[in-house]
Amino acid sequence: MAKMSTSGMDDLARQLFEMGESTGEIAEKMAVAGAEKMVSQWKYEIQKYDHIEDGDLINSITHGAPKAKDNALTVEIYAKGKLNGTKAFMTHYGTSRKAGTHWVDEAEKNAENKCTRAVQEVFDEEMRKRGFN
Repeated sequence: MAKMSTSGMDDLARQLFEMGESTGEIAEKMAVAGAEKMVSQWKYEIQKYDHIEDGDLINSITHGAPKAKDNALTVEIYAKGKLNGTKAFMTHYGTSRKAGTHWVDEAEKNAENKCTRAVQEVFDEEMRKRGFN
C-alpha cells in the first residue's frame, strides 16, 4: 500500500487559521490604502482644474473609516464641511454661470489602477508577514 507523508501541514493549517482571524483587520488596511490613493487623486484633480481659491477645498478632502455595507467594506471620500461640500459639488457639476469639470469622475477613473495596486500591496505584505510568499 502507498504511503503518503506531509511536512509542514500543521504549520500551514495554523497560519490559515490565524489569517482567518485577522481577515477584517487586513481588509480594513486594504480599504484605507485604496482610500488614501483616491484622496490623493481628488487633490490632484482639484489642482489640475485650478479649483483652488483659498485652499479650503483641497485641504478638506479626506476619507472616512471603513464601514461594512451589503457584505462589502466601503470607505467614503468627501470634502469635510458643508461649505467645502458645496464647493466640491459646484466645481464638479457646475452652476448656471460656469460649466462643471466633473473632476470627481475623472479622479475616480484615473485612480482606479493606483487604488488596486495599493490594495494589492497591502494584501501581499500581509501574506508575506504570515509566511505566504
